[in-house]
This record gives sequence, C-alpha cells and structure tokens, in this order.
Amino acid sequence: MQTSIRPPRLFVLLLALVVCVLTLQVLLFSSNPIAGLLWPALVAAISLSAAFGSRRSASILQYLYFVMAALPLLFLLVGSSASALARMVFVSAFLIACGLYIARSRSLAEFYALHASHGKNAA
Repeated sequence: MQTSIRPPRLFVLLLALVVCVLTLQVLLFSSNPIAGLLWPALVAAISLSAAFGSRRSASILQYLYFVMAALPLLFLLVGSSASALARMVFVSAFLIACGLYIARSRSLAEFYALHASHGKNAA
C-alpha cells in the first residue's frame, strides 16, 4: 500500500503566498500585466515541482527568491515614491524570509529526505 508523503503546510502556504503577492504586484503596478505574469507563472511552476518532492526545484526556488528580492532594491538608486519604496522593501524582505525558510527548515529537509528514500524503495 502506498503512503502519501506531504510537504510541510507552512511550505505550501509560503509558496502560495509568494505566487499571490507576485501576481497582485504585477496586476496592480505593471503597465503590461500580460507579459508581467510570466514571472509568477514561472515561480508557480517551480513551486509545484518543489511541493511534489523535487529538492532541485526547491533549491532553484530558494535562489530565485534571493535574486527576485535583490533586483527591486537596485531600483532604489533610481529614486521612487515612498509607497513604491515601501512596497519594494516589504516584498524583498518577504522573499528573503521565504528563501531562508527553504534553506534552513528542518521539516522541509526531512520531507525531501523521506521523499528521496521513498523513491528509492519504490524502484
């Protein structure tokens, strides 16, 4: 009998929140939302792969979050309004926190170890 291995709920919640935040940010503040939705779609696809047990996808997602957090902070040099600045800092801090969760979560490491050993036993 097959037992299902589920990712930690916090991990799934964070993945969903990141996709929602990125989608809302594009829809509310982008001049071309159709092209802008490619980033959230890419993040959603990698997130699904990570949630289904791909440790490689989780590592890619972790680094992608760090890069996506750093890029808006580069625009601080250009000069923005106070609300845009606050939004960029908030989203960047959120992405960094999610990347650190992926990197340091003990429950997530156990999930991937269990998923990997379950895959070897099935083969």
